[in-house]
Amino acid sequence: MKPRQSEEQLTSRIQELETEISRYENANKGLTAVEKHYRTLVENTTDVSWKSGLDLRLEYLSPSVMNFMGFAPEELHSLLPKDLFSSKSMQVVTQKLGELLECARSSMGAIPKTVSFEAEVLCKDGSTKWAEVTGAVLRDKNGKALGIYGISRDITHRKTSEKALEEKDQSLFAQTQKLEEISATLRKASMVAGNAVPMLQQYLRITLESMVLPYLDRLLTMSQDVEQTALVSVLRSNMIALLSHVSGQIQDPLPELSSKELEVAWLVRNGETSQNIAQAMNISKRSVDFYRGKLRKKFGLEGPGDSLTDRLAYATLPRRTMANPSD
Repeated sequence: MKPRQSEEQLTSRIQELETEISRYENANKGLTAVEKHYRTLVENTTDVSWKSGLDLRLEYLSPSVMNFMGFAPEELHSLLPKDLFSSKSMQVVTQKLGELLECARSSMGAIPKTVSFEAEVLCKDGSTKWAEVTGAVLRDKNGKALGIYGISRDITHRKTSEKALEEKDQSLFAQTQKLEEISATLRKASMVAGNAVPMLQQYLRITLESMVLPYLDRLLTMSQDVEQTALVSVLRSNMIALLSHVSGQIQDPLPELSSKELEVAWLVRNGETSQNIAQAMNISKRSVDFYRGKLRKKFGLEGPGDSLTDRLAYATLPRRTMANPSD
């Protein structure tokens, strides 16, 4: 028969039990505080925690999904990725989640795999947002795969900024190209103008010498009126002064030419074709084209619209001589 405990023993035992109960109560209070703390973090964070089975159907979503996508967590339970992501993001979603499923089928000894990708999610109001999704395989203590878990972070603002920056870069690139085209046009126009000024000066000189002064001279010899003679004389003097000024301003840009280049230049100036020039100089047509190319380069003619014949028409070419065969 079990001996009866004394009153002191009972009192001591009660005190031990009270101490044990107090310790458990304090521990529960601590656990409750920790649980409340982590619940607050989960419910107020902007990141969405989630878990799915190996069939990829959602089993859990944190309450923050409401702020991100507009859905309550229970509205998304059992949904598949095709119900959550836009069609244009499904390729990368399928590829990355497929890598996780492949990892889930491997043994525990395999290197743990984490995937991360960016995809467009579908919101309740019909809009879309961009999410950075990070996922991994969830296993039990024996290494058996239980499902997939991860975090989805809202990166819509970042993607919008990246798109705006990309559009700005494209706009700047287009503007740069346009400025380069304008610059090239201006350089060409400047070159044409530089070639045109001497040609216009030559044209004015030739016109004054051949089409104005001779007629003024005839008027002087034919006029019987003293006043008319005086007026024509003054006009002729002014024309000569103008001709002298123009002749003094002419800057003939004639480059240094070899004898064969000069011979080709004279024949081109006279309107001869390359075939005729080849026959006249007893050289091949290819050689004529070679000399024509050198002439164009020396006279600064680059574009197909720049006529060598027109340029040579106003050039003061040296006296024409036959080219030396050895030149």
